[in-house]
Amino acid sequence: MLAGETLQLKCPPKCALTARSTRTRAKRLNVPVAVQRAPVSVDVRSPMAGLRTLTTLLGLSVFSALAAAQPLELGTLKSTEHVDGCSCELYLGGDKTKLVFMSEFEGDPAWVNLAGSDTKLTLTKVVAPKKFELGSRVTRTYQGPGCTVIARYAVSRVCKPNTECDGFGISGTVSASASGTHRRTYQVSGLCGC
Repeated sequence: MLAGETLQLKCPPKCALTARSTRTRAKRLNVPVAVQRAPVSVDVRSPMAGLRTLTTLLGLSVFSALAAAQPLELGTLKSTEHVDGCSCELYLGGDKTKLVFMSEFEGDPAWVNLAGSDTKLTLTKVVAPKKFELGSRVTRTYQGPGCTVIARYAVSRVCKPNTECDGFGISGTVSASASGTHRRTYQVSGLCGC
């Protein structure tokens, strides 16, 4: 508000705003005040009032959108045919009937089931050793339509020497979030192999 402008407040009869409290607030703002009893409204002739109102409304809408956002639910993949050849497969809690993550052996692309449909993910970041051995840790970050999925796992089983074996066991977590908020993490285990 600019000096010399009048702040007019109109209160209904049961309004908690009294003439005294209004005058006290007005003194702090250094503006003259007129108090009337009528429907609640504020008549401010300042161009900044509209900007303040707009800023408040935008802040409330962003807060409401964040509060309404829910964590992404990973479902069981409907198809196991997304990957041909060598792959990494992660099962919810190790239950072989609940395949929740599947990727090419090298990591790209990957598939998860979000909101009831199988969704293709693109690999965006990898942290992994050059050679996989017992205890090796891998983190792969993927992007999909409106979501980020991070697979973190460690090599938990390896092939015994002198055996025909073309893979290794893994266990860890898969987490999913919509636009980086409300991350949900799942305990998984599975295998990478051909």
